[in-house]
Amino acid sequence: MSIVASFFSQSLYQYLWLSAGRVFLGFWLLYAFLVTTHYKTSLTSNLAVPFIPPPLSTLEQLLGSNLKYGMNEVQGAQQQLFSTSPIALYQRLWRDMQFDNEENSMRMVVEGTISYINYRIFLMLQMMIHNSNPRRKTDLYVAKEQFFPTGSAWYLPKGAPYLKNFNVVMWRCVEAGLINKWLYDLSTVYVKEYQDQKSSQKQEDTAVEKDTRLVVFTLNHLQGAFFLFFLGHGCGLLLLFLELLLSPHTSSP
Repeated sequence: MSIVASFFSQSLYQYLWLSAGRVFLGFWLLYAFLVTTHYKTSLTSNLAVPFIPPPLSTLEQLLGSNLKYGMNEVQGAQQQLFSTSPIALYQRLWRDMQFDNEENSMRMVVEGTISYINYRIFLMLQMMIHNSNPRRKTDLYVAKEQFFPTGSAWYLPKGAPYLKNFNVVMWRCVEAGLINKWLYDLSTVYVKEYQDQKSSQKQEDTAVEKDTRLVVFTLNHLQGAFFLFFLGHGCGLLLLFLELLLSPHTSSP
């Protein structure tokens, strides 16, 4: 209160009637009320919302879980890695591996049935195209571990004098993360083009459907006829009143 009074160029000549004990008791009751409310709401939210386990990020976690896993049925480098690797973890995963096409595998991932193993950039692209909202948010999760790293390369003539310098520049791009950024930017452009194409196709289909669909007449279509009807009656009544006002009155004999 002394600080507030100083703002108005006033001074307090006597202390307030509230004692320090009453102020302390008031703040203590307010603190107890806030702590009790926070505890009750936190307890209610923890009991009401089911516990969500953390997502799987490594192959060890995938093997220790009850979730099934699979990969594309087409023969590729991934199948060769798991089938020929001497690592015990890969061999154990290979024994229970399921194989299916991409469409069925992604559908089972959305349903929460299996964990799909594929190239990271391909999975990110499929998620952004088919399993994301307009703000590019998705409920699917891509593991952080990259157990099958792939490199980027260009075909150059053998023995080219600029090959050494080109390799140095390439490794600098990889270490700086530019390759991953370029791939992500490329996938973003592809997703935008796909969504624009899908939106334009949907608009064309809607327009064709509107043209070929039979239209049922409602009051909105017939309101013009009612307007003309009331307009004609209004003009007729107006002429009747004008005739009564302007015509001379004749008296009967």
